[in-house]
Amino acid sequence: MPNGHALLAPSSYKRVMVCAGSVALTADLPDDSNEHSEWGTAGHEVSKMSLDGNTDPAAFFHRRIDVGNCKTVEVDQEMVGCTRLYVNLVRQRVADYKLAGAKSVELFIEQRVPVGHITTEEGAEGTADAVIVVVLADDSVLLEVIDAKFGRGVKVYEK
Repeated sequence: MPNGHALLAPSSYKRVMVCAGSVALTADLPDDSNEHSEWGTAGHEVSKMSLDGNTDPAAFFHRRIDVGNCKTVEVDQEMVGCTRLYVNLVRQRVADYKLAGAKSVELFIEQRVPVGHITTEEGAEGTADAVIVVVLADDSVLLEVIDAKFGRGVKVYEK
């Protein structure tokens, strides 16, 4: 479990359910990135900076984003558009809860969360892109998790 990231991460749930053996088959493979995954990583960072700084993703147009291993990705117009959709969705959800009379609404961005109790891996963690914690008028608590998907090159089809 490198860096505490779960081998049975919720983000790989569909693959593991279709082929449980995929966990063992991919365990020794390097966690290689490519231009498409790096673009997605940069999209997550632009989204985080936009939400944290209450700015529009266009503010980062042409900025180079560090994606690790001495690599950077330039924010292009497509990334601005994709991240804007996600950022606006998150902001709208927060505004909707406030408008509906929630006692409190808290937003957590790129939040590390323990998942070992789900995956049965000791110390396993994942990252939730956006977590909204809402205390409703009746003191009940609502938790909404929003998963951002950014990437290029390989189409992903949901079934």
